[in-house]
This record gives sequence, C-alpha cells and structure tokens, in this order.
Amino acid sequence: MKRLTLNQVAKANIRVNRKAYISLFIGILLAVFLATCTSLCAWGTVRGHEEQMAQRVGWMDMYMLGSGGPTDDQLRDCGFFQRIGHVMVDACVKDTDVCTGFYDEEAEKLINRTLMEGRMPEKAGEIAAELSALIRMDKDKAQVGDVLTLTMKPVHGPEEQKTFTLVGILNEQTEYLNWDGYTEGEGMKLPSIVVSPEEKYAVGGVQVHRVLTYAPLITLNQVMRNCPLALGRYVAGVSRETGEAVYYDSGWNRARDLVNRIGLWVVFGAALMLSACIGITTAMESLLSRKTEDIGMLRAIGATRRQIRRIYGAEAWMLAATALPAGLLLGIGATRIISVLSRGQVMFSPQIWLLIPILGLSGLCVFVASRLPLYHASAQMPMGVLRDTGMLRRAGKLKNHSAFKPDTLIAGRRVRLHPLRQAGTAGMIALTLLSTLLLGEVVLGIKNQDGEYPAYELYNLGNTHTEDRFSQCESGAEDVRYEIRKISGMDGVSKVRANTEITANLLMDEIPEYLKDRTLTGVTEDGTEIRYSINALGVFGEPDTWLYFTDEELADARARSNVDWTASDLVMNVDRMELIRSKLGIAEKVVPISIMIADVDPEELKEWVVDGTIDPEKMDSGEQVLVYAPTVCVRMMKQGGAQIETEQISGQVKDDEWDLVIRNDHFKKGMPLSLLELAGNKAEDVPNEMPVGANWKAWYQSMEAMQADVSIGAVLSGSPMICSGYASGLTVIVSEKGAQALGLKLPNPGMVEVYLSDGLTPEQEELIENQLRQIGNRGWLGFENELRINRARQAKKIREILILAGMTLLFFAVSVFMQVSGVSRQIRSDTRMIGTLRAVGADLKMLVGCYRLPVWICAACAMIPCLLFYAVSGIPALRLFTLCHPQIMIPVLAILAACVALACTAGIRGRLYQVSRRPIVENIREL
Repeated sequence: MKRLTLNQVAKANIRVNRKAYISLFIGILLAVFLATCTSLCAWGTVRGHEEQMAQRVGWMDMYMLGSGGPTDDQLRDCGFFQRIGHVMVDACVKDTDVCTGFYDEEAEKLINRTLMEGRMPEKAGEIAAELSALIRMDKDKAQVGDVLTLTMKPVHGPEEQKTFTLVGILNEQTEYLNWDGYTEGEGMKLPSIVVSPEEKYAVGGVQVHRVLTYAPLITLNQVMRNCPLALGRYVAGVSRETGEAVYYDSGWNRARDLVNRIGLWVVFGAALMLSACIGITTAMESLLSRKTEDIGMLRAIGATRRQIRRIYGAEAWMLAATALPAGLLLGIGATRIISVLSRGQVMFSPQIWLLIPILGLSGLCVFVASRLPLYHASAQMPMGVLRDTGMLRRAGKLKNHSAFKPDTLIAGRRVRLHPLRQAGTAGMIALTLLSTLLLGEVVLGIKNQDGEYPAYELYNLGNTHTEDRFSQCESGAEDVRYEIRKISGMDGVSKVRANTEITANLLMDEIPEYLKDRTLTGVTEDGTEIRYSINALGVFGEPDTWLYFTDEELADARARSNVDWTASDLVMNVDRMELIRSKLGIAEKVVPISIMIADVDPEELKEWVVDGTIDPEKMDSGEQVLVYAPTVCVRMMKQGGAQIETEQISGQVKDDEWDLVIRNDHFKKGMPLSLLELAGNKAEDVPNEMPVGANWKAWYQSMEAMQADVSIGAVLSGSPMICSGYASGLTVIVSEKGAQALGLKLPNPGMVEVYLSDGLTPEQEELIENQLRQIGNRGWLGFENELRINRARQAKKIREILILAGMTLLFFAVSVFMQVSGVSRQIRSDTRMIGTLRAVGADLKMLVGCYRLPVWICAACAMIPCLLFYAVSGIPALRLFTLCHPQIMIPVLAILAACVALACTAGIRGRLYQVSRRPIVENIREL
C-alpha cells in the first residue's frame, strides 16, 4: 500500500467535507481581499497626493535662484542631487514683481506646468500667464487670444515696450514657490509668465535659476548640513506635503506626513484584518471541535502534536491558495471603485511589487488565525477522547446552593468551568467600545469647535514700522483700505474685520509709577547673572528709564555711551525726543506706545473691562478710546529665566505667587489723553546716524504731526483678542472710523478677516476671492483661503468619523457573531441537556437563562479596558487622539455594552427557539 502524505490527507478531508469548509474558505477569501484592498488603497493615497503636488509644483525637490554657485557637474558629483533643470528669466513687467521666462527640456519635466485654458507659447510674441500675474498687471479681465501691450524691463537691459498674444492661462505655481525674503539682482524670481525661447530683446540677458531633485533618502536638512558645496544664498526646498517653499524639511517630517496620510487606511485595514482573523479562528475552531475524537485517536496511535498541526493546518493553506486569485481580483476591483469615487484622493495604481505586502499580510493572517486553534487541538491527550479530566477537577470544587434555580446554576457552572472561553469575544467588544469612544470624542470635538470663523484672510507682507520708536512709516494705503471697506457691501459678505497696529506717542507731563521700569536679577546654572528690565510699556525688552532721567543720570549715560550700547540707546532716545519737542514746541514727555485700530465688539470684550464701559458711537466719533493696561506678573525661574504673564486681571492675581506684580493705578475711565502721531517717511529711509544729528533733525522736520485729545471710555486688562490680535504692553485701541475722525495716517491693515453668509454659490465665492486677491496684489497683502482649509479639515474629520463608525459597526457585528456562534456550538453539544430540561417543563425563557450570564459578564469585562483608556487619556500629556474628553461618553459606553449583550441574547434566543421547535424526543436521544 502506498504511503499517504499529509497533503493527501488534507485534500481528502476537504473533498469529503466540502460544506464544513465553506466558512473557513470565506474567512480566508476575506483576508486576501482586505489585504489587497488596503494595500492598494494605502499606496493609491500616496500616489494620489504625489500627483496633486505634481499638478501644483511639479516634481522638483529644491530650487536655487541666481546664476552663481557650483556648476551642474559639481552638484551631480556631490551625491546629493540627481536631476537638474534650468529656468531662464529674461525680463520683468514694469512696476510689478511679475517675471517672464522659459525652461529647458529637463526643467519643463520637473516643473510640470499645466494649463487651465489654452496652450503653451510656441513662438515669439506669445505668452501663457498665471491668473495672479494678470491680476498684478491689472489685466485680470484678459482672455485667451487677447493682445496685451506691456512695458518690459529686460535683465541687464533698458525698458522696452512689447506686444504679446495671450495663448494660455497657467495653473498657479509661483505663489506657492515665492522666495520669502529679500533678493539682490534682477529677475530673482521664478517666472509666472512663460514665453517662447525665441523671444528676444534689443539689449538684455537672462537670469538662470536651477530646479533639482534629491538623490534617494536625501532631505533638505541633509543638503544644508552636509553638502560640501557652497550652494548660495537663495536656496529653498519644496515640501512634498504642502507644495510650498520651505527652509526646513527633515526625514522625520516626511515619515510623519506619510504616516498621517496612510494612517487611516492602516487602522481601518488592521481592524478589518483582525475581524477576518477572528472569522478564520472561529471557523477553524468549529471544524476542529468536530474532530476531537479523530485527533484523540491519532494521538493514541502515536501522532505527535506537530504532525496534528501539519495535517489540519495544511487544509487552511490549501484553501488559502484557492482563495488567493479570487481575493486579488476582488481587491483590485474594489480599489478601482474607491479611486473613482474619491476623485483623485486615491489613485488606482497597481504594482507588481505590491504583491509582496499583500501575500505577506494574507499569509500572516491565515497563519496566526489558524495556529491558535491548532495548538489547542494538538494538545488533546488520548484520554481526552473519553473524558475531560481537567474539567472534572474544576467541577469537584463546585459548592451546593440553598436555592434551586436551574438556569442560574447552569450558567454559573459554565462561567466557573470555562472562565476564558469568552476572552476573544470580550476583546472584540472592548474594541467596539474603544472605537465608539474615539468616535464620540471626534464628533463632540467638532461640536466644541463650532463657531464663527473667517472665510478669507489678508495679512500684511510689508514693513509698517520703522526702527525709530517715535514715528510711523508712510504706505499710501488709502486706496487699499477703501477697497477693503467696499468688500463688506458685496453679496454674501456678512462682515469684514480689520486690525492695524501703528506706532504713536502719549504726551505726558510726568511718567506715572505704572510705566516705570523694574529690574529683576536671575542667576543661570553656570552662575551667570542676568538682569531683566520689565515695564508695562513693552512688558519685556529695551529699558525705558530715559523717560524719567534726572540730569545726573543723563550725564552719566552720555559719559558711558561710547562704550555701553545700552547707555548709547538711552541717550539717543532722549535726544530724539528733544528734537520732537523742539519741532512741536511742547514741554511734555513723548512716550512711544502702540495704537491698535480695529472695530471692536463690546460683547466680546466685556469680560476684560475693569473700568468704564465701551461706547461704539463715541469711539467712532473720536471722542473716546479704549486703553489696554495689563497687569504684569513676573516669576523668576531656577535656571535664571523669567516667567512673565499678562493674561490675568488684577483682582485675580495672588501677590505671594509672583516675585513682581505691576498693576495699573494710573489710567482710569474719563481720563484725558493727548495722542501724537508722526508719519510721512519710508521705513528704509530711517537715518543710520549716531549720535543724533542733522539727519535725524531732517527726518523729523519732514514728518507730518497729528495731535489729538481724547478721553478714556474703558480700561481693559487680561488677554482680550481683538480681530485675531493680542495687545502687548500698554495699547490704545481706536475704531477705524475714530482713527479717521482723529486724522491718523494709517498703513495697510495688519490683518483683514472676511466672513461669509450661508448658502453662497461657488461662483459667488470665486468672485469674492478674486476681488480679495486683487486687493492683496495691489497692497502687498498675503491671501489665505481659510474657507478651503476649513473645508479640507472638515472633510478629513468626516472621513475619520466614517471610518470610526464603520469600525464600530464592524466590531459590533463581529462581537455578536462570535458570541452567538460560540453559544450555538455549545447548544449543539448540549442537545441532550436541553431535551432533559424541556422534558421536566423548562420553557424558552429558562433555556435562554442557561446561556445569558456569560454574555453579560463578557460585556462587563469589556468595559474595564475602555474605562482605563478613558482615565489615562484624561491626562493632557497622554491624550493622543483628540483634545475633547467628554464625560458623557462613560454612560454611552455602558449603554453600548448593554446593547451588545442584548443583541447577543437575542441571537441566542433565536437559536434556542429553533431547537425548542423540535420534538423533545429528538433532543433527548443521541442521534
């Protein structure tokens, strides 16, 4: 007789008992399908993001502005770079920062310019431009095919008027890649208008920039730290996460971004794979439970545990080989559907090398899920065929009870004899509760974040302050501010809020004690003594003792000014103040302060008012102003540093907790103030002269002085937020209408917030956005589309909610399935006991009671790890998921655990109902 192999035995088992292996085959098929789908979706998410970034900024990793620096060969040979392309900038449009240029073949591939409309230029006289470039040239109404006449400034050449035909509208790219800083030289920008290489100027050259890609595993930080070449001053990386110019980009950042991008797929896939593993384990355990006698007989005739595992394990692997092709095809098809529905978020990009993780995940799932039941089954001793000796030992410890309740006694006996039988189900219920806890925190966290947020923001990119503490630079902002005010009248705009901070002065006869400097001394760990000058004007920084110098102190400072920089600055402040007093013919001291121009909401600020009331009408008329006079609290640290806070209101401060407390005892409601603004010069024209001399005198003589007398309407303290801005030190707050009534010269706003009403169409939103972009381009204001950012954040939250909700439902279903299927196997083995109970009069309720207690104990045990997780995540430092930690989730978890137990009980009741419909004789007799 030919010897049978283990594989032949496994094939024979599958062939004879096909129906019994269906559930195991389905579990393995599901494992292969989930491994395929999650792997392809995770890879597709990475590829989808790469394509989005390629559409935005191409494939470059870094760019170098200017023709200087190392040669291309040196860059390639250093080992940090692979591909190098060249961008030629030939001219700029007069009175704008718009550059024109063209690319070589390699740069064209790396930059990956795409078109919104039209085509790329093919000959001289044709251009393709970004919409933002057309706006900056006041050509925002131009259409493809229009002829544009522009005054060009060629690189190293004179101005020249040129006529171009607009043949294409480019996708925005340069606004993401703009160099954030000052550059020297002509054409030191990437071109936002593309011309043909055939375009020529009478006189002029080109500025050559380079775009590069890194070698494998190289980041910007490694290039900047370790590259042996001097790369030049104007080098920036391109973030593959945001598509913007960056100056810091480490490998850790890239790894974190990758994890964040595919994290949801990994978590969801892990949850699904765990469910598939449990399904395989349950099916395998069910199959092996029917072969207890066969395994005992094999052990009795000498089969080893390893041979038992190989015989019955081979069945799982054969089914896995059969399920692999079908699972792969189903997974690929599901990924294709997801990629279509996701609209570019997940790219359908199957790769041969992805078979490795797919096969690895599938094999790991089948191996782990089948191994646990196989180890338990192979431990069966030959005597176990006749009786379970371990169970008999435990049964001997059962005690008698005074009351006879069959269902309770039977259920309690099951728990004592098999305490770990429900451990897997308890773990799955715990996962259900944990996913529900995370889902609740995410949902309630979104609710807590609900509020009114601006849809668009404009922020100042220019310098609105000079290095002179007393004066404010000019900006010619009247037109820009007028256009911003017009925005509030557009359809769909609910309100516009602006915040502008300027430098002005208070005219005071004497300096109050509240504004005088305090000095604290700290000692570092190495024994170095540090002196801190603290006052309520600027809170922390340059001392203002010059405001109340005596003649002796001023003379001493002048004597030390040649060797002591601090003394020199103090003396210069005194001398400049004297020039201002001489110009105006006044005797008061000139105290530099900040003035914040913003339209305030009395309701938003009422909790910070410590004296007086806010009257918007009097503020708009220029009669009253608000004064922010903080309570400055200072605590010296052991390391020699100083902790400074201004967020508390005076009445809330406990003096014994601080080393220094400066309270406002000077500014009161109704108190008159005399304001002085000096404006009229450019920030870059500030004299670089020490000591103060003729240049400073000319500086102040050329300025326009605006003086205004007002009274204090209310005094604020604490940390009021005014149009997304916080005051630092003593600040006078004026409304915009009030500033106009007082005659103050205002620069461009520091921050503008635009709020939209509900129900706007995309066309209305686009119209408002284009108008704001035009204002920003004319006024050197940056633009931020908060509406798009918030929608992207909201979409991400919705995805998280859907995934967590799906995980909760999945775990719930698997928990109920595991519990009901496990009890069903017990019911099949307890057929004779059920028949006996029915013969003595037990009804369906009593039969259910025989199996109900373990279900509720299992649900209660699942609550324990969830409550521990809730307690640990209550510590802010250990809160890994959300900032919201609601207490209402505790009763929610208890209710959900009860729902799981009720659902399991209902399933058990349905199974027992089927059994109870059979004749009692069939239950009793051994079939």
